[in-house]
Amino acid sequence: MQIGPQNPPNIASLWALLVGIDTYKASGVPPLRGSVNDVEAMRQFLVNQLGVPADHIRTLTNEQATRAEILRTFQEFLIRNPHIQFNDQILFHFSGHGSQLPDTSGTEPDGLDETIVAYDSRTSDPYIYDIPDKTIAALLDQLTQEKGNHITVIFDSCHSGSGTRGIQFPGAVGVRLAPDDTTRPPADLDAEIRGPLSTHRVGPSGWARAKDSYVLLAACLDNELAKEYRSLVEGQEINHGALTYFTLQALRDIDYNMTYGDLHELITARVNAEYPDQTPQCEGDRDRQIFGGMRLRRDPFILVRRLTRMITLYWKPGWFLASILAPNLHSIPQIHAHSSNSPPHHWQWWRWLMSMRQLLLLVYQA
Repeated sequence: MQIGPQNPPNIASLWALLVGIDTYKASGVPPLRGSVNDVEAMRQFLVNQLGVPADHIRTLTNEQATRAEILRTFQEFLIRNPHIQFNDQILFHFSGHGSQLPDTSGTEPDGLDETIVAYDSRTSDPYIYDIPDKTIAALLDQLTQEKGNHITVIFDSCHSGSGTRGIQFPGAVGVRLAPDDTTRPPADLDAEIRGPLSTHRVGPSGWARAKDSYVLLAACLDNELAKEYRSLVEGQEINHGALTYFTLQALRDIDYNMTYGDLHELITARVNAEYPDQTPQCEGDRDRQIFGGMRLRRDPFILVRRLTRMITLYWKPGWFLASILAPNLHSIPQIHAHSSNSPPHHWQWWRWLMSMRQLLLLVYQA
């Protein structure tokens, strides 16, 4: 029996710009611990498990990720890159602080633009402003016109104005939210990118979008905080953004013909298990296959770690995924889809029965 599409896309046609910032030049912007780890983890996933060529990935971390360099690299490496063909898969991932700054367009009800904070944001001579979401939306619109709409955007940051209550700056390491920048920007900020004033819709995440031509994964609702997650690896504590950590965890577990909506459900369940007050968002075409339908270089076993004595079973037409949160560490066989008009071969049936037997044993032990 064939599982998933017979001809998954050539993942060598995927291109990625990954930005992660832990340390900031301005003293008023608190440091983070997991943003650079996010970039490296995502890069390793793309190269090692999806087989993306290393030269198809550009990373900007810490002092490399200045405002000018983020904008320049987006335009030159993605929009104007002659090697990227129309309808190639493209990923833009930002991990770092989000914030807000005064809106000069008159289109924001609260008078504030959502932003991402570059390494040199809020430094002087001349003053460096955050990058507003309208500027990013304009860049993404240009990218869709030049390269098609097979674009995935991940923002592991937040910009909740109300969320700053109770956070002590600059020592709030672990929450990806910088204080609002109250310096009013010029009306023509990024005019060469944004062009004439266009209408941008705002989704539940709070990020401005002109079209539904790309998929956006955002860390949380616009009134929530994006947290960092601390995991233990070989006795050493490692920080990541919660959205990035659980996105990569879910990507390693799922079948390659799943959609962004399926991925979002898995991510949300895992993030909520750790942070009930953080709700990841998926906006755009939720029914699109992840990266157009990816094929992982996966091991035949997945690691299941105890979070609680809860068992979660996911069932969708065409696939079956079991996620067991058991008392101890277990390695259980990967359980793939077994739904078809024709039955599987004998050995597939045998493997499926053995997988189900071990699954039931673990459920009983839990």
